[in-house]
Amino acid sequence: MEPHGGGLWTMEDLDLLASDLDSSLSGLGGTGSTAFDM
Repeated sequence: MEPHGGGLWTMEDLDLLASDLDSSLSGLGGTGSTAFDM
C-alpha cells in the first residue's frame, strides 16, 4: 500500500485491481466470482 501523501488509493484504483484479480482467477479456472464482487 502506498503511504498517505505518496499516492492515495481511489475507488477506481481498487475497482481496476479487483477486476484484474478477477480476470486472473478466472484464467486460472476460477468461477469468476471473487470477494471483490459487490
